Amino acid sequence: MTRRFQSCLACALAAAAALEASALPSGGASVVDWGPFYSRVETADGSVRTRALGPLFERRAEAGGDSLFALRPLYARATNAESGRVEGDLLWPAGEFSSMHDEHGWRLGVAWYRNFDTGSERPRWRLWVLPVYFQGRGASGRNYLAVFPIGGRIEEFIGRDECRFALWPLWMRTTADDLESLDILYPLYGTAHGTKADRFRLFPFYGHATQRGDYEKRFIAWPFWSQATYHYPGSKGTGFVLFPLYGRIDLTDQSTWMAIPPFIRVTQGSHVNRIYAPWPVFKYESGRRNRLHVWPLFGRTADPGVERAYALWPVLWRSKIHRDGMVSRSYWAVPLWFSETRRRDEAAEAESHRWKLWPLASYAREGDAVRLRALELWPTRDFACIERSWAPWWTLAEHRRGGGDADTELLWGFFRRQVRGEESARTSLFPLVEWTAGAPPAGATSREVSLFKGLIGYRWGGVGRELRILYGVRIGLGGSGASSSTNQTISSRR
Repeated sequence: MTRRFQSCLACALAAAAALEASALPSGGASVVDWGPFYSRVETADGSVRTRALGPLFERRAEAGGDSLFALRPLYARATNAESGRVEGDLLWPAGEFSSMHDEHGWRLGVAWYRNFDTGSERPRWRLWVLPVYFQGRGASGRNYLAVFPIGGRIEEFIGRDECRFALWPLWMRTTADDLESLDILYPLYGTAHGTKADRFRLFPFYGHATQRGDYEKRFIAWPFWSQATYHYPGSKGTGFVLFPLYGRIDLTDQSTWMAIPPFIRVTQGSHVNRIYAPWPVFKYESGRRNRLHVWPLFGRTADPGVERAYALWPVLWRSKIHRDGMVSRSYWAVPLWFSETRRRDEAAEAESHRWKLWPLASYAREGDAVRLRALELWPTRDFACIERSWAPWWTLAEHRRGGGDADTELLWGFFRRQVRGEESARTSLFPLVEWTAGAPPAGATSREVSLFKGLIGYRWGGVGRELRILYGVRIGLGGSGASSSTNQTISSRR
């Protein structure tokens, strides 16, 4: 069945290519337009896009060198010419792949593979089938293999340089820098020793942890009693929690008391004042961070350069972010509405703006480049994998414009209109009618109307008038610049 489908697709593309080779110039630009079945057009941004069978097949070559090949939703591959990065999808989210320079990898379901240096004789690589199988070569240059929970050795896993285990949780040993940890019947017994840290745990009876220069913590009969001594620069002191009754922390720069921890907490300090009463319903902070939350009714948090707020959590959100010399404002009404605007400063004109009304339509503008389309079935931001493999299926209408050029398309090409500044315009309603207008080198405007892809056509303006019938027979009707001897000339289309 697969081979038969591939053969049919190949024949369809070959026939389309033959039609493309015999296509006449239209509106001043070479256009092949057989509606949703096959088309080859140059878009407003300078890309050359070839499509067949609606959104099923697409090949795009962009003016900057980027490219896309897609046989949706089975396969899609995009190349970034500037960075050399290649990424793609295999029936996403079932699979994906990527490569850049000497690094490449793929994912298929829960199986992950990555080779970090294909040019090396002994590259660092990994093949993980989460959460069962782990194999590879780590940064140490040694090979590793592990089958969970039976046993083995893994490198660069969950923040650890190395992890060894046998019949987990029976026995596990890990290293991170110079910190070595041992766990037996995790989490019941554990120890850790390093240059800056020591830890011991006999859970839930007793445990202590020391981070030299920072703190010393211990618990007895967790969670009922825990205490700590802090040695942070400029913030030294002690603290304890008697769960679930009371707790207190006294530092040189702040003081905290807790009742029914963690629900009631009050902090007063030189850099922060905080009230939780009760957590997580009411939260108030002032100082380095300003926060007021009455969850789930409303909340607002302000950090340096970042402001966020919500109402009727998790439905309504807004944010304001200062980053890299830009001010970004966004608004969410989950999942129906999203809007984002970016500008140099508050008084400047927006450099980009986008919104999405799910599941109906979306709008995006970068500089003078605009895109408007419908429908929009993906409710969150536009991710590259969705744009490559899925969005074209539900894009029933799309309009793009920029620099005086514009493209409009409905139902994957049943209706298509292209405007190239004041030079040319082309409109088609496949397969019924298409009409074009263009300014040839002579300077006079030429117009043409065609019915049923050339069964009957008429051209006027420019250097003369011409009637076309039966797809190939042309009859010159004379006009400006044409002598009477050329009138009624019948010629065959080449």
